[in-house]
Amino acid sequence: MESTSTTAAQDGPTRPDAGPPVLAQPGRILNPLPLHGFQKDAVAAAVRAVKDGGRATVVAATGSGKTLIAAGCARRLAARGRVLVLVPTIELLEQTAEAWALKGGRKGLAVAACSREEALESAEAGGRVRAEVSTQAVRIADLVRAAGPGEPVTVYATYASLERIVQAHLLYGLPAWDLVVVDEAHRTAGAQGKAWAAVHADDQVPAVRRLYFTATPRIADDRRAQEGLADLADLTGGALPELCSMDDDRIFGPTVSTWTLGQGIEHGYLADYRVLVPVVTDEDLRDLLNLPAVADLRTQRSNEELLRLALQIAVLRAVADLRLRRVITFHSRVAAAREFAATLPAAADLLDEQDRPERIWAKAVAGTDRLRERRAAFAEFRAHTGDRPGEEGEECGILANSRLLSEGIDIAAVDAVCFADPKSSVIDIVQAVGRALRQSYRQGKVSWIIIPVHLPAPAVGDDGAGDETAAADPAEVRDAGEAVKAEADGEIEASSFRTIWRVLRALAAHDARVVGRITELRAHRAQPQPTAPAPAADAEQQPAPPQESPADWLRIDARRHTAQILQTVKLRAFNPRASEWQRMHAVAAVFHIEHGHLDPTDKATHPGLISWLARQRHLHGQGLLDPARVGELDALGMIWSKNANAWERGHAYATAFHRTHGHLAIPATAKLDDYAVGAWMRRQRRAEHLTAEQTAKLDALDELWRLEPDWNRSYRRLLAYLEAGGTLTGPVNRTGLGEDPAFRPGAWLRKQAAARTAGKLTERQAALLDALHAVPVPDATHGPQASVRRAGQNVPERAMLSSVRVSVRRSADLV
Repeated sequence: MESTSTTAAQDGPTRPDAGPPVLAQPGRILNPLPLHGFQKDAVAAAVRAVKDGGRATVVAATGSGKTLIAAGCARRLAARGRVLVLVPTIELLEQTAEAWALKGGRKGLAVAACSREEALESAEAGGRVRAEVSTQAVRIADLVRAAGPGEPVTVYATYASLERIVQAHLLYGLPAWDLVVVDEAHRTAGAQGKAWAAVHADDQVPAVRRLYFTATPRIADDRRAQEGLADLADLTGGALPELCSMDDDRIFGPTVSTWTLGQGIEHGYLADYRVLVPVVTDEDLRDLLNLPAVADLRTQRSNEELLRLALQIAVLRAVADLRLRRVITFHSRVAAAREFAATLPAAADLLDEQDRPERIWAKAVAGTDRLRERRAAFAEFRAHTGDRPGEEGEECGILANSRLLSEGIDIAAVDAVCFADPKSSVIDIVQAVGRALRQSYRQGKVSWIIIPVHLPAPAVGDDGAGDETAAADPAEVRDAGEAVKAEADGEIEASSFRTIWRVLRALAAHDARVVGRITELRAHRAQPQPTAPAPAADAEQQPAPPQESPADWLRIDARRHTAQILQTVKLRAFNPRASEWQRMHAVAAVFHIEHGHLDPTDKATHPGLISWLARQRHLHGQGLLDPARVGELDALGMIWSKNANAWERGHAYATAFHRTHGHLAIPATAKLDDYAVGAWMRRQRRAEHLTAEQTAKLDALDELWRLEPDWNRSYRRLLAYLEAGGTLTGPVNRTGLGEDPAFRPGAWLRKQAAARTAGKLTERQAALLDALHAVPVPDATHGPQASVRRAGQNVPERAMLSSVRVSVRRSADLV
């Protein structure tokens, strides 16, 4: 399958006993492409930061050439050394390996480390990596060790194969890296226990230097990104729960270079953009479907079908109006993307010729598709849309995407991106917007960000009869101050306009110009907008011309109710409650840090917080709480149900106990802030009907939570004893080490031997002891010594031990 970019031939996956490794062919290696000025500055800053060892982060906007910056750093820091390059997917692995060899000047041995599934999928799609492809840790280690002195070695690995790199170090003597490059590094932030976080650990992936590259750093308390539009400079800061955050120098090093989206646009490396909000009302849909009244809509079609049709009409009108050639739509669900693409031609047939593109091609792609299918779709996208506007046979191409095209997979350049439904993640939004901003240097391209809005009849004061006099509803002309008050009281975050605010917040976090543009709207907020004249009886089907908002960059395209929509947009842009919400969120965060949970019960001490949390529960129950805010509260362990027996309430206290002690081996009598968390945990161990989600949540805290608490704590005391330098052999009555001298490891192991003989150990307990190679045998002929298998004798058991994610903290927490 031909790719949309020029590629090199490659070998398919090989067996571990395959022939000699493949070197990048000298004839295909080009001199490194010259870097732009800001790219040179980024390389120089990174080299200065880690030339003597350490770690650092480089932030560069999507489309600014992070891959070439990383290759430039490798040339300066490890031209003849060992380099590990980590990327999220097999597609990015192929692209990165090719770019480093053909554009970055990287020479020497190249190894592609991926999972077996990724290797097979790549081969099925006509994989193109000029590298030795390996799915086994031992083979990876052998290839790297076989390189001669001064011979450069580059291992390109997917995040999914990181476990194999760790195993190669732990079991097969893979040498330390001179440089580790982590692409799309925001993926490794978040929960410190996630598997990908192993890349940060020197004891799992030893390296002299680490460089992290991202366009969208994931910052745990980035309030500007969380609430980007309203009074950004005045937001109240506050301590947040500790996460693996990209502003933590201990993990990611200092950020030594930043090249923002706004800088890229200002200097001509990225295209500028405009925002279009095409609005489709139920009245529009009634007209298109030739129904007598709006009320008939929901007797003919489901709400989901109407929403999809409104989205399709909005996109088609925008494409026709702006004469767009290539558009990507972003959907949160795979099924929604497929339905959108499949039914788009039928939706186009409902529109007049001037409101739709002359010819249209649409297809859906998803992260769940096979690589071969995705590449075929990308090739069709390019072929059907042509390379030059106006060329013969050109069609408008719309690629409906779900969970795939956020990060840098190479496809044809596009004119616009469209957000089909709300996306609450700043990172997802900015990565998606970057798809439309790629251009040749100073090309002068202007891209479009399309945010369709569907206004159901109640949202515009429609009485269900389709009467145009509905536009004169008092809600349209209410006093501006009263409207702001009503909105503040109701927190109408789940309105039809919510997607606009997700996108604009995200842009504000990465493009400083957005805040100034919002200020332009503030200047026009008090000015009354002209109301469109009522249409003549014989001209009912003639749409009014699109009306733009006062700032050219944000255009509202509505056939009806334009005055109300524009007023709503301006009022929503400056919600006076945004700062107050953030202030109370900071109070909640402080309480969570101090108590480990978010369940204040003392009304005398925390009256404001208790009342505010109750308000958030009410809004959430009514579907009126912004999903982004739901996510922020979830991060603090928000308890959405106040039922005294609610499972999530017990889980919140169990989480708080785990945060302090590092395990869930909670004594049955333990209480936390007067809550019987020990009794709750005992019920979970005995429960036979936990849901899969509940089980997963407990597993995420402590995989050993099902074990009897006393045994669990003693087992962890044994791990702490071994970590402190203790051994499994020695007198039975020997004492513990470090902070736990009262522990008797020999006596406890003998007790386990007796329990095993009596058949009292569970399979899980026996497996955990076997994984330590500490299988006690109650044989008196051995005297005070416990028989222990020789370390390293059983590799599968060692692998099992590495998979047991147990947190060993202060031994005192286990007593």
